[in-house]
Amino acid sequence: MRSPLSLPSQTLAFRSLPLVQAAILLAFANGCTAPWTNKTAKTELEKQTESVQEVLQGENRPRLVSDAASLLWMDIHEYEGFGLVNGLLDTGGDVKPSQQREYILKELRADNQDKPNEILASKSTALVRMKTYANPGTVRGETADVLIELSDQCEATSLRSGWLMPSRIMEMQFLGSQTRTSDVKARATGPLLILPASITKEESMNVTRAVILGGAKMVESRRFGLRLKESVRHATTSAAISRAINDRYFFHDGAERRGVASSKNDSLIMLDVPSKYRWDAQHYTDVLLALVFLEDPSEQQTRIQTCSKRMNEPTIARQACLELEAIGKDAIPTLEKGLTSSDRELRFYAAYSLAYLDHPAAAPILAELAKTVPEFRPLCLVGLQVLDNFTAKDQLELLLEDSEPETRYGAVLALRNRNPRDVIIRGEPVGDFMSVVSIPSSTPLIAVSLEQRAEIAIFGGNPKVKMPGYFEMNPRLTIRRDENGQLHIVRFQKGAEDMVARVSSDLLGVFEGVRAVGGNYNDVVVWLEEAQRQKWIDSPIKFNPRPHAGRTYHRNKSELSLDPKEVTADMVSFDTRTESKRKWWLW
Repeated sequence: MRSPLSLPSQTLAFRSLPLVQAAILLAFANGCTAPWTNKTAKTELEKQTESVQEVLQGENRPRLVSDAASLLWMDIHEYEGFGLVNGLLDTGGDVKPSQQREYILKELRADNQDKPNEILASKSTALVRMKTYANPGTVRGETADVLIELSDQCEATSLRSGWLMPSRIMEMQFLGSQTRTSDVKARATGPLLILPASITKEESMNVTRAVILGGAKMVESRRFGLRLKESVRHATTSAAISRAINDRYFFHDGAERRGVASSKNDSLIMLDVPSKYRWDAQHYTDVLLALVFLEDPSEQQTRIQTCSKRMNEPTIARQACLELEAIGKDAIPTLEKGLTSSDRELRFYAAYSLAYLDHPAAAPILAELAKTVPEFRPLCLVGLQVLDNFTAKDQLELLLEDSEPETRYGAVLALRNRNPRDVIIRGEPVGDFMSVVSIPSSTPLIAVSLEQRAEIAIFGGNPKVKMPGYFEMNPRLTIRRDENGQLHIVRFQKGAEDMVARVSSDLLGVFEGVRAVGGNYNDVVVWLEEAQRQKWIDSPIKFNPRPHAGRTYHRNKSELSLDPKEVTADMVSFDTRTESKRKWWLW
């Protein structure tokens, strides 16, 4: 049988190439010699064409994209920079003579700041090192958290109550007395949040490190690509793979339909990420690699039947589901069979792929697994948020009543990602420093966000505060209970009258009082940590109870259909994602 992608001996496919490249190929194909070529170059191209043709027409020819190409630029990029924090409570300090000092002085002068040396010497400012990360597929305008650390060249002692002045983040390298930087990758600003010791597991709050929630805005998108393998590297192969990808994945740019893949040359294909897959770019690339680009239509049904059989074995079921998802709607009946499997891992693979095909039968399976299998919980919630059907929203709303805090708050995040305007999870602002999401529930919970946004979700009613005495939120902001049961929040100000708020002794009253005296989210978080420790509130308080990917699912050997002697260590475990296990707030 002739391959559906064969290279005629006298012609070359070049429609996807720029005009000049096409002209060159045409010259080679017709046996002509262009003024800028020679006989040797022509012979080499002919040899390459014949070699690729032989591979693509052979019995063992590549069929999947993964057989012909590998991924590029799927690593997490790290960006950094130096910036100034102001608003400190007399805990700032000057910067020692150093490369860092010269760098920040240059930045201040470029920003037309008067008396930059006096700014550095102020007790209200500190030089800090910034760091943020960009995942593959990051889109321009997306936000990310910024990690902040007090510079080792700065004499400041604490970053409490600080605010990062507008700063640039880039790729940086120090070589001797020279500082090399890339173009600006992100811009950052915002209030600092010093994480509770209960989160960082340190003996006490580390006041020299902080995070700015969603404080970095990316200024460029990160695309990734495919590099063709040497044995099939040819313009025709590149065009065929791009065409197969674009037939499956595309978006509308105004009135124009545009594919996600663009063939740049005979070896490189650049890729965009469809909006549905932006929450799990790794899954998207896995599906692309499982896409068939070299197959007769008559062979597809045979492959679907083969995948159906492979779905019964956990060690190869995921690849089978990826191939079926890459096929699209025609594979839905086969994937549906996986939903009835007695093996929860197989049910997950089938349901997750069906979610991207917007099949409603996946919703209850993903919800069930989110509740019962912590290893799959993060991706189950992603599946429910991308499944474009009302059944997925209904299941997420049911998960708001689950007993596990990270499932409940994870459902809040998934509902917001589905529709930021959803009235169920639309938060009410508290000043300009945080928002409160109130969710009716018979099971109380207070979820405190420490990533992406300053937010507190209150499940159940507004709890009473049983605080007996006095507490210092920061050196200039205190809270105490008076004889009438009200809470007094006081902010001391140098050279000005103290700001005082008297509020009701409940959680929302505390938030309102902090707002009224000019406090911030860090003050609220510090108080909540103490409230958790002292049990001032009956409702359980959980810090950052959001499910993170990177968990390992351990299989039961008895679930495998292989001979026990053939079972290896990698067959009894599966990493739900290969992201770093490093704590996100550490350097």
